[in-house]
Amino acid sequence: MAAWSKVCSKSEVVVVTGAVRVAGTRRFGENYSRSPTDLLCKEILNEASLLATVAVRQHRVLDLQAEPSTQVLELRVQCLKLIRLGSFRQLQLFQFQQRIQELDGGDVKIGHAVLIEQPQCHSQNYGAKEAGRAVTLSFVISEMGRYASVRRLKKTDSIFVAGHRGLAGGAIFRELQSAGYANLLTRTRAEVDLRQRESVRGFFAEQHPQVVVVAAAKVGGIKANDDFPVEFLLENLNIQNNLIEAAYDFGAEKLLFLGSSCIYPKFAPQPIPESALLTGELEPTNEPYALAKIAGIKLCQAYTREYGRNFINAMPTNLYGPGDNFDLNTSHVLPALLRKVHEAKERGDATVEVWGTGTPRREFLHVEDLASACRFLLENYDAPEIVNVGFGSDVTIRELVELICEIVGFGGELAFDTSKPDGTPRKLLDTTRLTQLGWRPRITLREGIRQTYDWYCQRRT
Repeated sequence: MAAWSKVCSKSEVVVVTGAVRVAGTRRFGENYSRSPTDLLCKEILNEASLLATVAVRQHRVLDLQAEPSTQVLELRVQCLKLIRLGSFRQLQLFQFQQRIQELDGGDVKIGHAVLIEQPQCHSQNYGAKEAGRAVTLSFVISEMGRYASVRRLKKTDSIFVAGHRGLAGGAIFRELQSAGYANLLTRTRAEVDLRQRESVRGFFAEQHPQVVVVAAAKVGGIKANDDFPVEFLLENLNIQNNLIEAAYDFGAEKLLFLGSSCIYPKFAPQPIPESALLTGELEPTNEPYALAKIAGIKLCQAYTREYGRNFINAMPTNLYGPGDNFDLNTSHVLPALLRKVHEAKERGDATVEVWGTGTPRREFLHVEDLASACRFLLENYDAPEIVNVGFGSDVTIRELVELICEIVGFGGELAFDTSKPDGTPRKLLDTTRLTQLGWRPRITLREGIRQTYDWYCQRRT
């Protein structure tokens, strides 16, 4: 029983419902109103063999249904390690039934794990009438060794938003602020240079943030990535390594790392699932940035696996919105086209030049939607598996610039410079994982471009 008390003190992950002992017929109750911690202290988890349904965090159930068998195997090993099955130690996972029910207002889900009882592992009769029959056993997932325990954000938590002056970081800061998080920490580059390890560690030693959002990065479009590959690789590696390492060393309880859709192979299946990571060659035009982001993802997952840290990863698609970079030499495609079309209209030009053929397809997400998704993940998601964040549909570059021309009021012609690179042919994220968790975007592309253009015009005046 002492072992379970130790687990209880570290984890709030599991609720067991409808448990029945294989050794007898005593039922422990169909619906417990007690907390997970109370349940862990009860006789249920002191029993080696149970016929039970188990409530786990919703991401774990969804991932088990969608991910390959290696994920299931990892869960099985963890379950057996925690429960210390005794004479049933040589059980193996047979099936994960694809049935989900909502429990406790949708906060957790119920999953069923069916395991095979191996004949050779019998030393006592636990009620199984014949050797080798399939039995269902309860299991728990805790932070012991591999997975971080679930932690709810509190409005009083100190949250460091790294990169709060950038497009994504600024939107996340505003989102958290509007949601009532009152202890938000920010620092300018003059105050804390995130590229310098000692500068970052000095800040963490002083402030000890409980939650860290890594939205700081060196970003840019095709031209900037092509012109400065060394800077894109080194600066991003330094920034994220310094922040992630310090978050662990100084006791941060949760970290959200923002990656990018460019981490996926150039010819990934469309829409792109999270499982496409590292399955093919990257797009050469942004490879340095992509490699740095992949390293950040893997570092977060390594801290989770080795030290049980609650470090999560979100992969946003192409972002735009108020606060974007409109520098034609370093900006992304949407703000660059918006500025080009606006200036062409002001000059009275008959044409506007567009890089490439206009045929590549791109997905665009308003930065306010990204911020909403990030808050949702901080509040509801606690798994190391990456999560795509996108709008769910894409447009060609030609369709995008035609929409921009309509909004800006430019009536001239489009001139496509086919000597310039197109980049990846298509990049649409599969956002099934996030939508099944309960989040969806709300700002349409037309509405978002209109809002962004209004902001751009106000800034120019």
